[in-house]
Amino acid sequence: MDLAKYSGIPNVVFISDACRSLPDSRTAQMVKGIDAFPNYSGVTSSSKIDYFKATSESLPAFEGNVEGKNQGFLTYALKSAFITPQEEMVRELQEGGKTIKVVPNRKLEQFLQATINDIVATKPGVSFSGST
Repeated sequence: MDLAKYSGIPNVVFISDACRSLPDSRTAQMVKGIDAFPNYSGVTSSSKIDYFKATSESLPAFEGNVEGKNQGFLTYALKSAFITPQEEMVRELQEGGKTIKVVPNRKLEQFLQATINDIVATKPGVSFSGST
């Protein structure tokens, strides 16, 4: 995320719907990431970074049966935001003489949190103390 901030890309979105727990084996500990963004010295303005994550550090991501399918709660909430968005989340833009409806990233955070909280509240044995 630090490299993305000064990549010259105006808006970067990270979506992490996976566990953020510590590796539990030697092979998992050996997995190494690589930098995905350029590091240009001429970039002086910072990018807007949106980060939607399914869990907090060292906690499993929530997943389970939602509407008859086993799925990650963040993935379900994210899809819901675009399939059945709340009216106040939608913005209309003109593109090529046509009106298109979009859901900006800035409108997702509260919706995602509320949707995941609602799901967790209906699941026995699942407690929620983190944030997405």
